[in-house]
Amino acid sequence: MQEGGSKSKTRQNTRLLKYRIKDENIEYEAEYIIPLPVLSTGKVAGQSEMHFISDDQFLVLARDSGAGNGQESSESIYRNADVIDISNATNIKNATNDAVGGAVASSKGELKPGIVPATYCPWLSYNNNNELRRFGAHNGGEQDAGLLNEKWESLALAPVDDKFQTKGEGKEYYLISVSDNDFITQNGKLPCCIMNE
Repeated sequence: MQEGGSKSKTRQNTRLLKYRIKDENIEYEAEYIIPLPVLSTGKVAGQSEMHFISDDQFLVLARDSGAGNGQESSESIYRNADVIDISNATNIKNATNDAVGGAVASSKGELKPGIVPATYCPWLSYNNNNELRRFGAHNGGEQDAGLLNEKWESLALAPVDDKFQTKGEGKEYYLISVSDNDFITQNGKLPCCIMNE
C-alpha cells in the first residue's frame, strides 16, 4: 500500500526485503522493487506465495480473484507461476526510503527515476485448458468438480527421480501447487470428522 496507495490499479510496485541469516545473527541486507502483473481488467494481480530458486530468482504465484469453483464467474483470467529475477534490480535500502513516508512510487504507481525494478517473467499458466483437460479439469464453463477453485495458495518444487528424467537440459522438477475454496460448500454444511483416541 506504500507504493501507489490502496487502489488495485496503482499498487503494482511492491518491496522485497532480503535478509542474511547466519547462526543467530539476522542482517537486513537489501531491498528491491517488484513490479506485479497488471491484468487485462487494469487491476494488479494478487500474490499468494513465493518460492526460492536461487539467490537472484524466485517463483511467485500470481492470480486474479473472484473467479472459479463456487464463484459467480467461473473463468479466471490469470493464475500463474511466474519468475522474479533481482540480479539487475536497484537496491533501494537506505534510511530515506525506509523512513515513514519514504515511498519510491507516486500515488499513481510511477517509480522514481533511477530505480530499476526486478525483472518479472510470466511463466506457467494454470488456466491452460488444453493441458487441464488431460486431467479432467478446466478453467471457465460449468460449475462442476473439474472446475478449478478460485484461490491457489502454495508452491513447492520436488526433483524428478533420475530414472524418470527425460534427458533434456538441466535437472527436472515437479511443481506442486494447492488451492482452497474458502470452505465454500454446496449445501451449506461443512464436512466433519470425529477422531477417537
